[in-house]
Amino acid sequence: VYLRQSGFPGDHIRYLDEFNTLHTLLDDAGLAPFDLAPGANAQISVMAYHAGTHSLLVACGSNLAPVCGGVPNSTAVSIRRVPLSLDGTRSDGPVACAQFEVSSSGETPVQFSPGPGDTLLLIVDTNSNAAEPRMLQVDPVTMAVSAYATNGSYTGAAATNAGCYST
Repeated sequence: VYLRQSGFPGDHIRYLDEFNTLHTLLDDAGLAPFDLAPGANAQISVMAYHAGTHSLLVACGSNLAPVCGGVPNSTAVSIRRVPLSLDGTRSDGPVACAQFEVSSSGETPVQFSPGPGDTLLLIVDTNSNAAEPRMLQVDPVTMAVSAYATNGSYTGAAATNAGCYST
């Protein structure tokens, strides 16, 4: 089980092993805690393990660190794929990244769920009641992100805070 322990020094990604012991995810060399966005603020909103790529998908809210040459302080959601070592105790290779603009009013990823095929569905909370693509389809292999569905145009749409894929 991977998690971000709020208040833990450095706000690093941690994991719970099969013996119920909490550890810190280490960098590629296994010498230091893994840093998702070195030198930048990358506040993690949600994470999901993807077995097909043996990686951790991490979604961060808007107005944070730029992603793969993206715009700093943009309103876009950022999604990173962190490849894991065979035993899952450290990162293993370069982090792949993607950004997707949902709303000009700011956005916060609130939930990953398995999507159609081998994709993930990412639900995004915004500050607007307008119709917006708050449900994103993420391909963990290619890191392609696309609008899956839009909701809005009603009072309360800005508070979309959960969702999951269903056939």
